[in-house]
Amino acid sequence: MNLFSKVGPLVSRYGLLRKLRNHRNRFSDYYKGFTTLSYLNLIPDSEKTNSLSNLDLNDCLKSGRCETFSRFIENYRTIVHNLNYKVENVESYFKWSSDLSKEFEYEMLGSYAYYLKELNGSLSLCRTLMSGCKRLRKESELEKCILMNGKALLDFSELSKEGIVNVKKLRVSPKGDFISVQYDPDFRDSHKVRFYSIAKGRLLEAVLEDVGEAYMMPHPPNGRFTRLYYTQVNSHKRACKLVTSLIHSSTGRVISKKVVYNEPVHYISLYKSKSGKALFMATTSYSKVFTTFLIRDKGKMYVIPTTNDTKTLLEYRNHIVYRIYSNTESQISMIPTRHLKPYSLRFRDRTIYKAREYDSIKVKYIVTDIDMFDKGLVLYLMKPPSTPMVAILPFGKRGSIQSDKLVDGVRDGTNVGGVTGIADGEGARDANGEKDEKSDEKSGEDRRIKIRRIPTQKVGIIEPATNMNYYSNSVKFNINSPGSLEVRMEVDLETLEVKKMSDTDDGIRSFVIEVPSKDGSCKIPVTIVAKGEGVEEIGDIARRKCMLYVYGFYGENLKVCNHIEHHPLLEMEYILCFAHVRGGGELGKEWHRMGAKERKHSSFYDLVDVMKYLIGKNITTSSRMVINVSSASGVLGGCVYNMSPELCSAIVFKLPYLDLLGTVTDEENALVELEYEEFGNTREDAQVLEGVYSLDPCSNVRIVKAPRPALIINCDERDVRAPWYHTAKFVTLVSQSHGNESILVKLSNHGHDGCPPDGYLVRTISEYISIVDHIVTRNTRSGI
Repeated sequence: MNLFSKVGPLVSRYGLLRKLRNHRNRFSDYYKGFTTLSYLNLIPDSEKTNSLSNLDLNDCLKSGRCETFSRFIENYRTIVHNLNYKVENVESYFKWSSDLSKEFEYEMLGSYAYYLKELNGSLSLCRTLMSGCKRLRKESELEKCILMNGKALLDFSELSKEGIVNVKKLRVSPKGDFISVQYDPDFRDSHKVRFYSIAKGRLLEAVLEDVGEAYMMPHPPNGRFTRLYYTQVNSHKRACKLVTSLIHSSTGRVISKKVVYNEPVHYISLYKSKSGKALFMATTSYSKVFTTFLIRDKGKMYVIPTTNDTKTLLEYRNHIVYRIYSNTESQISMIPTRHLKPYSLRFRDRTIYKAREYDSIKVKYIVTDIDMFDKGLVLYLMKPPSTPMVAILPFGKRGSIQSDKLVDGVRDGTNVGGVTGIADGEGARDANGEKDEKSDEKSGEDRRIKIRRIPTQKVGIIEPATNMNYYSNSVKFNINSPGSLEVRMEVDLETLEVKKMSDTDDGIRSFVIEVPSKDGSCKIPVTIVAKGEGVEEIGDIARRKCMLYVYGFYGENLKVCNHIEHHPLLEMEYILCFAHVRGGGELGKEWHRMGAKERKHSSFYDLVDVMKYLIGKNITTSSRMVINVSSASGVLGGCVYNMSPELCSAIVFKLPYLDLLGTVTDEENALVELEYEEFGNTREDAQVLEGVYSLDPCSNVRIVKAPRPALIINCDERDVRAPWYHTAKFVTLVSQSHGNESILVKLSNHGHDGCPPDGYLVRTISEYISIVDHIVTRNTRSGI
């Protein structure tokens, strides 16, 4: 499981910044002798700080200081009222996916099947003892048996009036006698954990506050207790401590609380192995992993050797740690636990000699996720930027012969972690029954890893389905593609055959193109999804309405998956474009480095290059182009508005990060050290500060009377990562400089990672799609 559950400039350095700079930071080139701090003092206080950040939202809306912000909120309400007929039409498209919520899913834990079911108007957690259902072979009969014999355990409305909307995670104890429920009572990322006793049929009194992740392990010396590990988050919502304690199985009393690890800078991430026999802990920052540890059932911590600045995934089987480095060429290493060193504060910098590491296997694709089974390790792969694949590392029985020679001093004939020497050599056949004689020679892949192409033409992301049975003979997974129902797949762990369990010919086509960057240093991959008669190749798309998505921060991938808005947009003849700009992780960690720190401007220039390419190739036009940004990519949306407004009709901001300068220069912000990893250290380098200033949307609002795209912004009053006052500051500056009244603000209250009710989500998406289509249609008719 992923433990994180991250070129040169176009012209010379100064030329690049001069193009982005406005008149207010011109002194940096000509005035002599300024240090970083004195340079910062040249920036007006209104740009260094956000004067609204210390105000209560309700007080702000009532005062004159938020008059502009309030007006744009009212603008949104007015246009939604005027377009109500259109909003209702868009809402009708969502009936297409209404059956998805009715699909029955359950998880097997021990002898019980756990599932969610609506009872008396509220969603409840239920379970069924499977002893009476095992003889049933057909899936439909099995599901019917589970539903008929189930027993309701927990009504989520007992936790809060919001019910399941607040619940983040459920964990069942090793003995199955109680359940931990992690929920967010007020949508402010202040997660609590409550415990539900199955025997007593009620919630226990114990409550844990500010919990990031929580897992339970057996406590052998005393069967009445269960060992609990959880991460504690601080006031800035960063998981900074790993805490262990004991919880009494019947009373829920928590005792023997102890902090076992304290992390001053990065995040602590926690994950339990599939077998349940080991726990992994890591210190992470976005996609980077810095240190990793194994926690066994006896409570000891062991250091797992790892490489900094690399996305890492870990699993455990038969005293072997499987460590996967995910990159464009991923690497699987198998490390016996007997060679791991115990962790202690005194020797915390200990590492393992390279000679002690065992076999490594290379895979020429990005590993997005993994799943461990008794018969094999399943790797979910991505061929950059958005083509899903699957691979299996099959395990044999204990004592089976390893036909391939292992490295680092391991003798021939040794079986490491049960990995067998099955080869796709001469005479071997692939999943479709065809010979695969040349695949190894041409691809250079290790013959022990079995890569299987997905029998579908769709782009998207590959996701594991509910595979809780560690001893299963087959693995289920889904291909999640924009605008489409999930394609359900299954791979047999014995024959390694991949079968398609469901598919629909929905007429949706997908393409991947490469756009040359302006500086010629790279090609920017773009995924395009379209629907319509006669669309069989990219040349068939002409002058279509276009929704362009972009991210490009922290080495994170822009997910090409089915979002709730994609189906109605495709039905309304929009094309969906996904720009995989530098700064993201679609092409590995080097792609991220090419768009981070002093090269952060590359993310913006890549976006502009993609927009110009789509317009130049007549795929769309500027009047039909809409940019869709969220969270950190709000910075890119702000840059487009400030510096290339002529390229699009509208920009949609979802919970946007807009006050970049104010955030990275705020030393009281506990997360500022993490922002330094993406943007550079503004305290130590004046050029870094200059670069951040030139990208900041609020600092670069230019006083130019020219047509500007409409802004549709959704901000949240409970969002602690991209607060509402980022939006308030930006729209106030825009209004003062441009007089742009085509600004619409939607204010919600579900937090940055909140899960709003389905009805609210459908209504909100329908509103913004209706507004966007109204603006695009108007501008197209006007010839703008």
